[in-house]
Amino acid sequence: MVMPHNERVGRGLDAVRDGIGPICEVAWKAAYGDAWLAEVHSRDKGAVGMPDPNDLVFLLKGMQNTWQEVWRQRLGQAERAYTSELRDFRNTWAHQGQFSTDDSYRMLDTAE
Repeated sequence: MVMPHNERVGRGLDAVRDGIGPICEVAWKAAYGDAWLAEVHSRDKGAVGMPDPNDLVFLLKGMQNTWQEVWRQRLGQAERAYTSELRDFRNTWAHQGQFSTDDSYRMLDTAE
């Protein structure tokens, strides 16, 4: 049976989360010490509640909000654009948006 596009995108987003989570934690700990979770969370002006380091939105927004201090030395402008693009895909997916075949391939290509 063929996997629906939304399911394919969801699985791809899960893989992104699982892949960048440990990398983000190491980089943020190096920059902010043991208080990294609170520091990254405080950079999100719209954040409420407790931060979840296993949440893709937290990770992608955190990367965007700490780009100058943490990520600029490690990644290029293309990777910065990928964080925004992946965040857009995640938001569309989370709000039950529909994905075409091209959209699905684009998301998976960006995730790779």
